Amino acid sequence: MFGIILAILGPVGIAVILSDIARKHEEQALSLQARVSGALSDALLPIAATVHVPLWRPAAAIITLTGRVPTPQLREAVVQTVFDQIWVTWPSAQIENRIVVEPYSMRHATAQTFVLGHDKK
Repeated sequence: MFGIILAILGPVGIAVILSDIARKHEEQALSLQARVSGALSDALLPIAATVHVPLWRPAAAIITLTGRVPTPQLREAVVQTVFDQIWVTWPSAQIENRIVVEPYSMRHATAQTFVLGHDKK
């Protein structure tokens, strides 16, 4: 009888523990993503950051940056800003840089933003 109860409750207990670990990692990923997004929001660039934190804790968090910038220097500045934000809390984090440099389209988008902003004032 005791063996049957243990056979039923054992897997349930393991499932609860694994679910709790997954929830904690999801919270960590959301917190890290909020920090990175907050740092990028001041730049007014179309950059998105997504964060993946593996269940196995020693594995590095992966931050994927996607979007467009007008110059290679700005691309590197964005990556450096993200690195500066995460280094203290996640020194093992990896940054996947998928930011594309598109000088012409960004100039056009910047001109539209300026005109729209000028119309509002």
